[in-house]
Amino acid sequence: MRVFNIILLFLSFFYLSNAQIILANETAVSGDDWSAGNGFNQWSFSNGASAGNYVGNPNDVGVSTTNIGDVSFALYATGNEYANAYLQLDQPMQVGEKLTFYWAINWDANTGAKGFDFQHSSTSSATSFFNVLNTNSATITAGGDNADTAYGTTPMLVTLDRTSATEYQFTMTSRSGGSDYTYTINQSNALDQIKFFCGNQNDGSGERNMFFNKFKIQSNTSSVTISSDRTLDNLEVLSNTTLTIDPASSLRVTGNFDN
Repeated sequence: MRVFNIILLFLSFFYLSNAQIILANETAVSGDDWSAGNGFNQWSFSNGASAGNYVGNPNDVGVSTTNIGDVSFALYATGNEYANAYLQLDQPMQVGEKLTFYWAINWDANTGAKGFDFQHSSTSSATSFFNVLNTNSATITAGGDNADTAYGTTPMLVTLDRTSATEYQFTMTSRSGGSDYTYTINQSNALDQIKFFCGNQNDGSGERNMFFNKFKIQSNTSSVTISSDRTLDNLEVLSNTTLTIDPASSLRVTGNFDN
């Protein structure tokens, strides 16, 4: 494995066409052992009785595979306890970075709940600062507001854009064919963990399972400045993008450095 150590007063890469710098990727594959590695730490779990996680095809339970793929991470809970899956970022999300992923459900959560939390971890615990939730109806709430109120099986694209040191922009597409939902999150803590949960559904039907896949962290502009010491598993600089490393800062890429 090649290791790139770059400590320069100024470094600029310029390419021609589609913009972005991709910092992290995580996508389920057949037989996946949930050992995320590219920009994310390994998945961790807290599963109660009759609840757990697996990798499978959303279409098996009537969910569309459009964009999310036919191999996806999934949670189930057939009894009254919860399955919880945690995906931790290698490094906290910085201003100018954007997180995207897809998630999908078919039936509602019956007597329980399912969804995800954006979290910030301290030395002793993780605190949620934004919640997306489905309970015993078609309605999905985001930040406490109704984001989608109709049933549907189209995977939803989630985008979390850290636009400033005190603000995030959240966007989620509709599973039912409605309008995109947007919400401004006033939060100064950096996202460093996503918690997915599914539980207390008291139903063995697979249609109540939850799916999520294709996580990506990338720049939210075509001009990116590294202003601190950073270590990345892999780095992909797409076209029409300028990457600058400030004086006295460093960038270390331990795997592939594409483009």
